Amino acid sequence: MSTAIEFQHVSKSFGDTPVIPDMNLAIEEGELFVLVGTSGSGKTTSLKMVNRLEEPTDGDVLINGKKAKSYPLQQLRWSMGYILQQIALFPTMTVAQNIAVIPEMKKVPKKEINRLVDELLTKVALDPAKYRDRMPRELSGGEQQRIGILRAIASKPNFVLMDEPFGALDPLSRATLQDLILDLHKELHNTIIFVTHDMDEAIKLGDRIGIMGDGKLLQVGTPTELAQNPTSDFVRDFFSSSADKSVYQTPINHVIQAEGYATAPDSSEKTEQLQDTDTLQAAFVALSGYDYIEIVDQQQETLGFLSRKQVFQYLSKPQKVR
Repeated sequence: MSTAIEFQHVSKSFGDTPVIPDMNLAIEEGELFVLVGTSGSGKTTSLKMVNRLEEPTDGDVLINGKKAKSYPLQQLRWSMGYILQQIALFPTMTVAQNIAVIPEMKKVPKKEINRLVDELLTKVALDPAKYRDRMPRELSGGEQQRIGILRAIASKPNFVLMDEPFGALDPLSRATLQDLILDLHKELHNTIIFVTHDMDEAIKLGDRIGIMGDGKLLQVGTPTELAQNPTSDFVRDFFSSSADKSVYQTPINHVIQAEGYATAPDSSEKTEQLQDTDTLQAAFVALSGYDYIEIVDQQQETLGFLSRKQVFQYLSKPQKVR
């Protein structure tokens, strides 16, 4: 496997303030690489140096073995999808127009663009007939972020840069979109750099994870390698403090104890079944397609129903697991 993106002794300063002292990192072709760290650790600055939103003060970022600064800027950025936490859809353009921005700039035929838009919307479970002509203001936050993802991948870029794209979303939408990213990456095999401050998210998504602190890349490895062989107390504490508090591992019965069962939905509504000992991670997945889930015991006897609203209520309270 070849190296797709490489940092060679990259440093970055803003004025007299050093942000990245000396970064060396190789990201392989087709890898989903996650940069994780606390606020101000340098992870977003590192990401922006890949598509030259920020230029290194010293050293080089290489793209497919060639210095990033040697590419024409437009060519470089067109080869990379870019997804932000601030979704930044064009407010006066429809969903279809937002998705088609880069293909149109590349002069892809209109018929092909229309086919592509419908194909991509279907891929993320948004009915093209229902969504292609909607305006961004008519969408939920999770739906807007799906469109942002589709806009970033519509031109089939070799690289996708994602800067805390799900940080502003509720836990249910966040879990659903994480699964979407994994599915799309498995299908498209593009190289992704994903920035987050959430170790749980990093563990779920990353083929490998780079942990940053004070502008330094402290350790790089698979989730298993980081868990079993942390090279510093910072890495050990950062990893364990997040993993021990993972909201995804909260048993459903904890939610039921706090919120009770929901009123049974209309008999015509479809639901999925989960046991009360299953985790919130399983509930998030089930509730991405339904408003309610049926809770059963080990003998598959119905105990009651849990609604999406109840999960949100539980997560908004002080005793929630973080």
